[in-house]
Amino acid sequence: MEVIYGLDNWQQRFPRIITAIGNFDGVHLGHQQIIRTTIEQARARRGTAMVMTFEPHPEELINPGNSPPLLTTGAEKARILRKMGVDVLLLVEFNEAFRKITPREFITVVLKDKLGLEGVVVGYDYRFGLRGEGTTALLRQLGEAISLSVTIVPPVVVKGTVVSSTRIRQLLWKGQIRQAAELLGRYPSVEGIVVHGDKRGRNLGFPTANIQVPRKLALARGVYLVKCGLAKDIFYGVANVGSAPTFNREEVRLEINLFDYSGELYGERIRVEFLAYLRPEKQFRSLEELRKQISTDIQRAKGMLAGSEVAPSSEFPSL
Repeated sequence: MEVIYGLDNWQQRFPRIITAIGNFDGVHLGHQQIIRTTIEQARARRGTAMVMTFEPHPEELINPGNSPPLLTTGAEKARILRKMGVDVLLLVEFNEAFRKITPREFITVVLKDKLGLEGVVVGYDYRFGLRGEGTTALLRQLGEAISLSVTIVPPVVVKGTVVSSTRIRQLLWKGQIRQAAELLGRYPSVEGIVVHGDKRGRNLGFPTANIQVPRKLALARGVYLVKCGLAKDIFYGVANVGSAPTFNREEVRLEINLFDYSGELYGERIRVEFLAYLRPEKQFRSLEELRKQISTDIQRAKGMLAGSEVAPSSEFPSL
C-alpha cells in the first residue's frame, strides 16, 4: 500500500480510482464494509482501491476542547488498511483552509479535477464540506452530473446495535471489552514505544513496561488482561490504564506486566490488545495491599486464559 501525505503531493498516476472517504476512526465493522465495497469495485474495474482520510481528526480542529479520544492511531489505521488490501492511502491535512471548502467545491474541484476519481464509496451518515452541509443525497446528485459514481453503504447492525465509533467508545468507557470487540471485529488495541517509568512495579516485584501512546486512550481506567505483540513474538500480561492514585500521579499511563518475559524493552515498539477488563482503578492504603492486589489480578488473568472466559482468536482476529 502506498501512503501519500497531503493533496500537494498527489500525482494522477493511478488507473481508475475508486475511493472510500471518511475518518474511519477504529476501522470498525461499518468502516470495513465501506472499504471492502471500495476494493470490490476497484478490482471489478481493474482499477485502484484508495482510502481518503483526514489528519488530524476534524473534531480536533472543530471542537478541540471536547474532541473524543481516538480509537486508532494513524499507524494502526494504516496497518489495518494495508492488511485489508487497500492500494493507496491518501492522508489529507484537515486545516482551516480545507475546513472552508464548500460541498460543491469538494466534489468538483477536489474529487474530480484534482484526484480524477471514477467513483467514491461512503457511509450512510457521511457529511462533508463547510459546516458539514454536504449530504449523501447531494454527493449522489452532483456525482451524477460529473460522471462520478457514488455508492452509499448502509449501516452495519450487530445484535440490534448500529456499529459506530461513538457506541464503541461508550462500551470501552464502561469496560465492556467483548461487546466493543463485536462491533470492531477485533479486540481494541494500541501501539506505542516502551519508555522509562517510575520503576515502582519493579520495586513491588512486578516489573512493568510503560507504553508511550500518542493520544488519549478511549478506555476505562483500571486493570486489563492483554495480549502483546513484540516483534514476531506474542506475550500475555496485565495492564493498568490510569494515574496510579496510590502514588498521587496525575498523568494517565499504560503500564504492562508481561507473563513469562524477562529482559529490557526500552525503545521497543509494542502492540497491545485488550482482551478483558478485570477491575477499576483504585487507591490502596499501603504498598503491601497493592502488591497483594497485583498478585490477585495476575492469577485471575491467567485463570481466564486457561479457561473459556476469553473469546478465541478466531472470533476476534487481529487485523
